[in-house]
Amino acid sequence: MSKFQQAPVDDIVMKVIQCDKVFIEDDALLDFFKTEELCNIPDNVMKQMAPYSVDWTRPDADKKIREADPSELTREDQIYLETFYNCNPYWRARMRALNLTRSLEPDYNEIVEKLNLVIEAADAVKNSKNFKNILGVC
Repeated sequence: MSKFQQAPVDDIVMKVIQCDKVFIEDDALLDFFKTEELCNIPDNVMKQMAPYSVDWTRPDADKKIREADPSELTREDQIYLETFYNCNPYWRARMRALNLTRSLEPDYNEIVEKLNLVIEAADAVKNSKNFKNILGVC
């Protein structure tokens, strides 16, 4: 996250929430975002952040006034609040989905390569006259 030190908090949060390529394609950042410590928020942190939070699962969340102003928090706490804390109900699922999107194409290509090897081996066995002779099939 150090390369985003100069960026405003709102810009960083929006890039994370909108799955900006800058974040998605950076292995270190994605690994950081899916760490267990960020997915499981301790009870004491839940209590401390509650006045600053918004429950986005509620239909009227955008109209709800927060009990405390998030700008009172440090820059790091603001980013934590708006990403991990406020999005906590679905953060783990979100990270699994992002991981899937990143690994889908390479995994697919690897499977296709392996299937082509199996097809090539099956064709070689099917067309082998020596193998047919060993089995006694002509």
